[in-house]
Amino acid sequence: IRNMLEVRLLYQKLDHYNQQLEHTVLERTAALRESEARFQRFTELASDWYWEQDAEGRLTKHAGPVFEMLGIGADGARPALADTGTADNAAGRARLDAYIASRQPFLDFVYSRPDGHGGIQHLQVSGEPMFDRASRFIGYRGIGMDISARMVPNLEQLRFRAAGDAIAQGICLIERAGMRVVDVNAAACRLWGRDRRQLLNAAPPELGLGEGEALAALFAALSPQGQPQRQTLALRRADGSALAATVDWHILQQADAGLVCAIVSAD
Repeated sequence: IRNMLEVRLLYQKLDHYNQQLEHTVLERTAALRESEARFQRFTELASDWYWEQDAEGRLTKHAGPVFEMLGIGADGARPALADTGTADNAAGRARLDAYIASRQPFLDFVYSRPDGHGGIQHLQVSGEPMFDRASRFIGYRGIGMDISARMVPNLEQLRFRAAGDAIAQGICLIERAGMRVVDVNAAACRLWGRDRRQLLNAAPPELGLGEGEALAALFAALSPQGQPQRQTLALRRADGSALAATVDWHILQQADAGLVCAIVSAD
C-alpha cells in the first residue's frame, strides 16, 4: 500500500511538472514570436529587405522584396550576393569575395546591376557570417536597400562636382567608419590612373593612402578646428607604378564629421 501511494504521489508530481513545463514552453514560444515580430519590424524600418544564404551561397530566408531587388528566381537557385551586374564592380566584388572567403562581416557594400528596364540599379548590402554550435560556417545573413535614388545627382550636386573637377589638386572623400572612398574629383582620377567608379568603395591602403591602424589613429586625431595633417606618401596607381604625393588630411565639419577629405598633390 505504501509503495502504491508513493507511486501515486510520484505520478501526481510528474503530471504537475509536465503542466508547468507546457506552460513554460508556451510562454517562451510567445516571447520568441514577439521577439521575431519586433526584429522583423525593425528590419523593415532599417532596410528594404533581410536575407540569409547557406554555405554554398543559396538564398534560404528573406523578408521584403529580395527577388525583385536582386533579380533572382523565387527558388533562390542563384546566390544572393553573386550578381554585381557591371564590370565596374570588379574591384569591389573582389573585396566582397575576400570578406566572404575569410568569413568576415562587411558593411554597406555598394554595387550596381541592370534593372531590367535599360537603367542601372544601385544596391547597398551589409552582412555577417553565421556559425553553428560546433563553430562550423553555415552561411551569411544581412540587410540590403535600394539606394538608386541617392545616386541620381541633382543640379546643385552637378555644379559642385563641376567645380571640384576644375581643381588641379586631387580630392578624395573617405568614410571613417567603413574606411572606404565615397567620392573623388577628376584630378584624383588622373593621379591614380583610374576612373571614378574604380576608385569608389576602394580601401585607402589599396591606393597607398596609409595603412590600417595608423590611418585610423590619424583620422581620430583630426579636428574640424585644428590644422590639417600633412603626409608624404607613394600613391599606388592602376598600372602598378608609385607616384610620390603630398596629402593634406582634413575632417569635414558638423553633419559630415564622419568623412575625411584628402587633398592630394603630386610632388
